[in-house]
Amino acid sequence: ARQCSRLRSSCAMAPSADGAGPVPLNSQTLGSLRIPGPSYDRSKVRPGMVHLGVGGFHRAHQAFYADAILSAGGEDASRWGICGIGLLPQDAAMRDAMAKQDRLYTLWARGGQEDV
Repeated sequence: ARQCSRLRSSCAMAPSADGAGPVPLNSQTLGSLRIPGPSYDRSKVRPGMVHLGVGGFHRAHQAFYADAILSAGGEDASRWGICGIGLLPQDAAMRDAMAKQDRLYTLWARGGQEDV
């Protein structure tokens, strides 16, 4: 089970902008959600790193920082995409969940004074 992520935890639903209820998270619905999306052109991102497994810990840490690099821009930023590789049979479930979400995911970070 191999999955090459272009970034952004696997929550299949996100709050809608109009408060009508949860909607699926994917590229088509991203603009209608009350959550920020990638500020860069995901189609231009190329894998520059390989990571074994793309579970919650990876997405909340390594992928978070890779997304920050991609968001900052710069001439070489687009080469810092992540190619996530699942070696175990159960990794197929994560691959399938991320594929349904166009490899987008939500990340809620709680910190000192504010949530991001």
